[in-house]
Amino acid sequence: MLPKVKNGTFYIEDGLEAIQDVLYGTILKPNCDDGFQRQGPDTVTCGADGTFGAANFECVDLNVVTCPTLDSNFGTMECDVTKDPVECTYFCPADNYFELDDVMVSKQTVTCDSSTAKWSHMSSSNPLGTFPQCSVTDTATYITMTTKLGFSGATTCPSSDANIKSGLQTTFQSSSSSGYSCMKSSCAISEASCSVTGSVVYFTFTVNQTSGDLSSDAVISAFQTQLASDVEEKKLAVTVTTGGKRRKRDTSFTSNGEQSSTTYSSLCSSGSGSIGSKCLKCPTGTYESDGNCEYCAKGSYSNTAGSTSCTSCSGSLTTITTGSDSITDCINQCTVSSVTNGFASPSAGYTVAQGTVISTFCNSNYAITFGGNNSAMCNSTQPTCKQMCTVKKVSGDADTTLKTGSELAMNQKVAYTCKNDEEGKFNVACDVTGDELSVSCPSITGLIIGVVFGVLFITLAVIVSVRVYQIKTRPETPPAPPPLPARREKTPPPPPEVTPDLKSRVLAAPGDAIGKVGNQMNQNLKRMSINV
Repeated sequence: MLPKVKNGTFYIEDGLEAIQDVLYGTILKPNCDDGFQRQGPDTVTCGADGTFGAANFECVDLNVVTCPTLDSNFGTMECDVTKDPVECTYFCPADNYFELDDVMVSKQTVTCDSSTAKWSHMSSSNPLGTFPQCSVTDTATYITMTTKLGFSGATTCPSSDANIKSGLQTTFQSSSSSGYSCMKSSCAISEASCSVTGSVVYFTFTVNQTSGDLSSDAVISAFQTQLASDVEEKKLAVTVTTGGKRRKRDTSFTSNGEQSSTTYSSLCSSGSGSIGSKCLKCPTGTYESDGNCEYCAKGSYSNTAGSTSCTSCSGSLTTITTGSDSITDCINQCTVSSVTNGFASPSAGYTVAQGTVISTFCNSNYAITFGGNNSAMCNSTQPTCKQMCTVKKVSGDADTTLKTGSELAMNQKVAYTCKNDEEGKFNVACDVTGDELSVSCPSITGLIIGVVFGVLFITLAVIVSVRVYQIKTRPETPPAPPPLPARREKTPPPPPEVTPDLKSRVLAAPGDAIGKVGNQMNQNLKRMSINV
């Protein structure tokens, strides 16, 4: 059965598109649509079981930037990819919490910045976007609330803070409001002071809950709820003794509706930290110091909740960030390299563990070499971004998804057919970075000329082949025998010299001599005719 590939098509290796089930042993090659790049193996083979095994490849949108996968630790993660930006929320297990911005929470929501492939909580001190460890709450020794109220009825402060403390204590104890009921048993005013701004007198005081149910802040919260209501309605009246030793008098201070600077704190047992009015057992990766949970410093770890100290890494090993919770966090480091014409995730310059997978994303008009992976371990060679080729012209006879302006990654090849050549298969490829490509089809005239020249070439090749064959198969001519040695003949001696007569001289004379003799005879005959 054919495997599925989103944003792509499968081809048999000879270039034919695979549109139905194929036979055992058939090799298929995925071809991604325009704008997508293959990630994974080059080919897949149909196995004996009728499947292609684990076809772990996909066609990736070259323009989509994704943030790295987040680790949910011991909690859970829910992501909404339909949102822009993508949003993920980390949840602690039930009845577990962690500290975030000095508040005890059970979840955290982060977003992905698609321009940098960074989650919103990533930083140089948290390069992988690790979420805090969750932990259980702890019972406080006491819970404290401090607040500041504005009053009218006087423009000067009482002479003694003790009188303010006493007046507040009496006011709350004598109230019939249920929210103040803890003041009769488990709560007390521990501190009080006065200040004047303009013509307004302000009382700042602290309420401590030292007994009762200290496993939560329900009691102190009920007190605050009642107080806020009375202040808003301006019906809180506090009587404070004022004046000196000789002239004492009671002064009534009535709330003017102002309440500010309300804070909560708690005193926790060893190994737990105060977060507002609650106590949280310090989770792994932290330790308790002066009533607060602090992250273990870089180069140390804590693998036990409720620790009061951290353990240092051995030798040259260290951790990549604060808050490490295991000895396995003690590692050799690697610094993320910068990317030319792109960017990395985690970001360049961040310190991570050796072996951490780094993803490379390219700027517009650049891409990873086709078929390559955009991820590599930090301590290995990173992918590079190379300028893409651009299609500048597409023939009207070309049957292809490419269009003018389409871009191909380096080494990417796209097959297409031509309407005037039903059998031919053509390819356009990006072999040189930044090259301008043309998707063209041969004309009919060109095809005819090509056929003619093809026939002539074949004919010439046949002739040459036949001649070569004849030469190779012709019998060899035997070599000529060597020439016989020349015979040396004796030259006869010249005949004895004899004085010839005239006739003999004439007959024996050479041609020029004969001519001279003939001329002499003609002259003699002429003389004889004249004399006659």
